[in-house]
Amino acid sequence: RTAPFGAFVTVTAPDSDAAADGLVHITAIKDGFVEDVNDEVSEGDEVQVRIQSVDVFGGKMSLTMKSEDGAFSAARAPADLSAFEGIPSDQWLTGKVARTAPFGAFVTVTAPDSDAAADG
Repeated sequence: RTAPFGAFVTVTAPDSDAAADGLVHITAIKDGFVEDVNDEVSEGDEVQVRIQSVDVFGGKMSLTMKSEDGAFSAARAPADLSAFEGIPSDQWLTGKVARTAPFGAFVTVTAPDSDAAADG
């Protein structure tokens, strides 16, 4: 089943019939931002997971669907934010809302005296 914070996946131990449920947190579904778990997985999907941690006493297992090296996908390279480093925190910038999420908004701003733009 899915929840706003992730997906519960039933895994079976290799060479065994032992099965248990684990959580793939929303941040561990894929490299990059996941706005809605249901856009990435659905109940009944068969997925590849790796075990991150097991809490035997708490009965919890954390899973990930990300690649083992943890590298970000090549779809979007990290932004160069160096043009924003010297801007004082009391200086206001004008921006444009790029997208919204349940926890807030991403705004695209341009650094003063520069063409450098970034979302934040």
